[in-house]
Amino acid sequence: MSKPVTNREEACVLVKSVAQGKGHVHDDDWDSMKPDVRGRVKIAMESVKKLAGNAVTTLGKNIYTSDARFVFELLQNAEDNSFSKAIEANSTSYVSFEVHPKKIIIECNEDGFESKNLEAICAVGESSKSGSQKGYVGEKGIGFKSVFKAAWKVHIKSGYFSFLFEHKKGDSGLGMITPVWEDPKTDEPHPGTRMELELGDGYNPISSSQYQNILDQFNSLKESILLFMRNIEEIRISIFDNEEKLEKSNIFSRERIDENLIRLAKVSKTANNVESSSKDYYIFKHTVTGLDKNENRIYSESEEENKTYASAEIVLGFPLTQESVPIVEYQEIFTFLPMKQSGFTRFCD
Repeated sequence: MSKPVTNREEACVLVKSVAQGKGHVHDDDWDSMKPDVRGRVKIAMESVKKLAGNAVTTLGKNIYTSDARFVFELLQNAEDNSFSKAIEANSTSYVSFEVHPKKIIIECNEDGFESKNLEAICAVGESSKSGSQKGYVGEKGIGFKSVFKAAWKVHIKSGYFSFLFEHKKGDSGLGMITPVWEDPKTDEPHPGTRMELELGDGYNPISSSQYQNILDQFNSLKESILLFMRNIEEIRISIFDNEEKLEKSNIFSRERIDENLIRLAKVSKTANNVESSSKDYYIFKHTVTGLDKNENRIYSESEEENKTYASAEIVLGFPLTQESVPIVEYQEIFTFLPMKQSGFTRFCD
């Protein structure tokens, strides 16, 4: 069972241990070697990378050829977190995105990293979720690593952990799974988790078309995604221009009115305007049984025995006016993340 990390030294040892298992040699170790020894070790390391590179190379190809939207992957990663500290403090569980032309900053007030989370984020084609958990594996197991479609370096601070991943265009891909320790500016643990993505490929800044694609992903987000999230109660999005001035922001929030009624609110801000709106949804839940196993899941013995994979919950959200009159309009289908719009235009008796 994973235990909380209680100090900076312990976190540093864990990160370096995982990195060493991926074949990483720390800068201090490189510097301590004689030049001729360093050269031989580098040649040996390159050979190891080639031998072990099949899985990672496949991962890299999957990322660049996938149409998975990494913004939704990041949302799902946040949704899969634990928020017991926020609940105890009676705080709203949230994830926030600051979108800049050269970087994206994500903050989430989740409980923070444990050793199992570090190992999971460094895995290749694996998930830390068991078969019965209601998370999302992601297309071809890409998940978090889909951020490398747009970023070449990712800094992560969570509790006492402080590390980064680095993957430049043309690299073997080991950088996507090898954490590198970063000395933090303070010994105090970081509350929740912070991720900073440096956009580009490591050699060139992100192209205007790529950045526009990122903006399109954020602009396509709607408050209705909160209907089907169990943990996240608020999503905050802020978009900045080249001069670091706020262009616009959206805050989506969810409030449970009663067992079957959820109210979603949206507050949008620009430099000159503030708009707010809300909509109620009647929630209907139904459990489907007799399902086959998911080949992307790993099931424990008890889950196999109890066949927990054989059932799943379907949730329908019907928009209502404040007078509880159904609103008939196009709706989206979600499988943890939005798939498409569906033309359900009438209600059945």
